[in-house]
Amino acid sequence: MIYRIENGLLKEGEGSGEIVGLFPLSEMEAAVSKYGLDSRVCAEPVRNRYSKFLGFPDLDCLILNVPTTWQKELSMQRLVILLDRDKLFFFSENTALIREAVSPRLKDGGKTSRELLLRDYLDHLVGRDSLFLDQLEQGVLELENDLITSRRTNYVERIISFRRQLMVLKQYYEQFGDLLDDLMEDENQLLSGRNRRPFKLLIAKADRIFHTILNLRDYVTQVRESYQAQEDIRLNNIMKYFTVISTLFLPLTLIVGWYGMNVKMPEFQWKYGYLWVIGLCVAAVAACLAFFKKNKWF
Repeated sequence: MIYRIENGLLKEGEGSGEIVGLFPLSEMEAAVSKYGLDSRVCAEPVRNRYSKFLGFPDLDCLILNVPTTWQKELSMQRLVILLDRDKLFFFSENTALIREAVSPRLKDGGKTSRELLLRDYLDHLVGRDSLFLDQLEQGVLELENDLITSRRTNYVERIISFRRQLMVLKQYYEQFGDLLDDLMEDENQLLSGRNRRPFKLLIAKADRIFHTILNLRDYVTQVRESYQAQEDIRLNNIMKYFTVISTLFLPLTLIVGWYGMNVKMPEFQWKYGYLWVIGLCVAAVAACLAFFKKNKWF
């Protein structure tokens, strides 16, 4: 789909002035050929499987692996943006992802340019990730509360899920920050002076989100260590109870072994011998229990 910018207003259809295009990634080669752009950009999205900035003569190419923070399962979607002196093209396999680049301006009718449209769209992606991180932080807080209040013992899957998502976002924002820095270098001088400040603000915002990701990763690590400590305590308590039970039966085992010998003992002829053994067993268990209780072993 093609749009044009006339007198600072975004309108549908081709015409004079700056052109904004939304295309499926499969149509990138045809669009590049039709509008006379450098054909070398068509090979880069296939060759580079990570976010990267590429500069060509009078043409900037932004390759983004955008994390799908708006979906339940976090995955990556390829997005390619081409910017030259009078064109701004978006290419993606997800058409809904690139429609978000123009829909706000079409609704509010505000003035824009290809640089501001690019900046607003990148800011939109960053803002959506910021909302996702807020939800992720809330999830980690709930996990920490469950560790304290719940009797459940298996939180490994949730902890691994949080760490995996944060690792994906960390790698993305490292590459995204480098991409913005390269864009601001503006070797092709495609950004006008008045439109550079919004990009600087976007870089600062992306940097804050990157540090938020690092802080959340450290927080998840602390929760994991707390969980491990709690598991160690639980296992120690279980071993303590098994040790106490085993110790209680040790005197009984000794008595059984003693009177189980094939040797004639005086107690065998005593009419109270059976009661004596019972009393001896009860006394041995009671003495052990009293000793354990005194030392607060249970």
